[in-house]
Amino acid sequence: MQAASMRVLLLMVFLCTVLAHPFRLDCMRELEAGGAKIMSEIPVASNAPVLVYRGSALLDDGDYYYSDDVLEVKYDVELGAQKQLRATGGATFGNGLSCTPTINHETLQPFLNMSGASGPVTIWAGSAAFQGRVRVSSKL
Repeated sequence: MQAASMRVLLLMVFLCTVLAHPFRLDCMRELEAGGAKIMSEIPVASNAPVLVYRGSALLDDGDYYYSDDVLEVKYDVELGAQKQLRATGGATFGNGLSCTPTINHETLQPFLNMSGASGPVTIWAGSAAFQGRVRVSSKL
């Protein structure tokens, strides 16, 4: 009986840890500083900027894009943090979605394909360390 209850306790701890980690953040879920709770906490603004490059040229807020652009999006966060990049306006990341999977940032493929984009495109990101509060960048 004691071994069975220990297994249940370990399973509960494992599930709580997995469910509390930000890798489960769906693209359709709100990702806004001061917005809906994520991991039981209201997200806060991040000081880390989102940087967008066309080749080696850093783009500024309000710059134009071209339909054949594949832009690199950078969002530097603390080592080991999970992060998610997001875009609107029809721009898509390598996975064909408007957001990246929330994975360890060292393996993230941060390229944004603009071929399906039209009109204004907004780009931003969010991140969280293990069981830490989600931090959300300003939008470009």
